[in-house]
Amino acid sequence: MFRLATTRSVFNLVCAWVTVLGAGGAAGSALGQVVPNDPRFHQQWGLEVVEAPLAWEITTGSTEVVVAVIDSGIDYTHPDLYLNIWVNQEEIPPAISAQLTDVDGDGLITFWDLNDAANQGPGTITDLNGNGYIDGGDLLRPAVEGGWADGLDNGGNGFVDDLIGWDFLDNDNDPMDLDQIGHGTAVAGIIGAVGNNGEGVTGINWQVQMMPLGTRPGVVDPGGLDEVLGATVEAGSYALDNGARIVNISGAAPEALVPPDLIAAVNAWFEEAAAQGVLVVVAAGNNGRDTDLVRALQSATPHDNVVVVAATFRQQDRLAFFGEFWASNFGATTVDLGAPGDYLWSTSPLSAPGIPYAGTFGGTSGATPFVTGAAALILSVNPNLTYAEVNSLILDNVDPVDDLQGLMVTGGRLNIFNALNGTPAP
Repeated sequence: MFRLATTRSVFNLVCAWVTVLGAGGAAGSALGQVVPNDPRFHQQWGLEVVEAPLAWEITTGSTEVVVAVIDSGIDYTHPDLYLNIWVNQEEIPPAISAQLTDVDGDGLITFWDLNDAANQGPGTITDLNGNGYIDGGDLLRPAVEGGWADGLDNGGNGFVDDLIGWDFLDNDNDPMDLDQIGHGTAVAGIIGAVGNNGEGVTGINWQVQMMPLGTRPGVVDPGGLDEVLGATVEAGSYALDNGARIVNISGAAPEALVPPDLIAAVNAWFEEAAAQGVLVVVAAGNNGRDTDLVRALQSATPHDNVVVVAATFRQQDRLAFFGEFWASNFGATTVDLGAPGDYLWSTSPLSAPGIPYAGTFGGTSGATPFVTGAAALILSVNPNLTYAEVNSLILDNVDPVDDLQGLMVTGGRLNIFNALNGTPAP
C-alpha cells in the first residue's frame, strides 16, 4: 500500500498530486503585521515563519486568481472554504446568469457575490442544503430543485454541469473530498482558507478561487497507479483549458515506479502547461531520498515552470525528518526550496470524524501549498507576470537556511513577504 505526501506517509505517489483578536472583529496590525481574528491563527506556526502577516500588508489575495488543486477533492461546503471555491463562469445557466449581479466588481460571479442578498431568491440561488450560506452544494443541485445543474454543457468544454470542478476518478461533476484524512481539503485550507472571518484557520490567500479536481482516494495501491496518474493528466488538461494560472500537486513518486508511457504523458502535460503560461507547484516527496540520484517523476526532466518543494521542520528551519520511515526528499538540482511541512493546522472535511480543523497535516504535501499560496498572492498584485517571473520572485527571495545548503537549488526556505515586496506593480 502507498500513501501520498502526509505525515502518515511511507511512500508517495503523484496523484491525479502574535496575538489574536476576538472573533468577528477587524484584523489587527502590529509592527507592520496584519493579524487576522481567526481563532486558530496563533497555532499556524508556518505562516509566521514565512512572514505571511507582513505580506498581508501588501495584499490578501484576489478572486481573479484561479488555482487548480489536483488532489482528493475539496470539501466545498466547509465554512472556511466555501467562499473561495471556483465558479465556472461558462457553465452558469444563461437564464440565471442574466439575473446575477457582480457585487464586488471583479468581472466575475463568485461565491462572494452569491452570498450577497442581491443574488439570492427564485431564479438565482437559495440555501438549498440549509447550512446558512450559498456553497458549491447548492449550485450542484438539479435545476428542478432550484440548483444550477441543468444537464447541459453550457460551457461547451465536454463536461456537463462542471460548475465548480470535476472528479476525474468517478467522472462526475462532484469533486467532494471523501478522503479519510481529508488531504485535498487540508491543502486547500493552506492555500485559501478565508482570513479574518472569525472562523477556524487563516489561508495564505484570504480571497482566491480554488478549482477542485478530484484524482485519487486517500490510499493508492500499486495496481491503481495507472488509473490515478491518468486522472492526474486529465485533470491537468482541464485546469489549463479552464483558466487556472497555478496548479498544485501535493504528491510525488519515485520514477522507477511509474510506467514509461505515464512518465511521457506527465512530462508532455508539464510542457503544455509551460506553453500556456501556467506555473505547476509539486511536492518533493517523503521518502528521505536524494532525488538527484533516485529520480522523482516531477523532476525526471527539467521543466522551468515546475517548482519542487521540500518540507521544513517548524521554527528550527531544518529539513523535516520524523524517524526511520518519514523524511522530506531533497536534491541539489531537482528540489527548488523548502517550506513549512509538519504539524500544520488546516481545514478538515465536515464528513470526517471530529472538528472541521486539525493540526497534524504535513509532509511535502503541506509544504507545497505554501508555495502555491505565495504564487497566488504574487499574481494578485500583478496578474501580468509570466510563470518565469513568478518563479523567480519566489526562488530569488528565500531565507537562506544553513541546514538546506547543498540540499536544494536555493538552499533556502520560502519567505512570502520578501517575494511580494519584490513584486513589480502592473
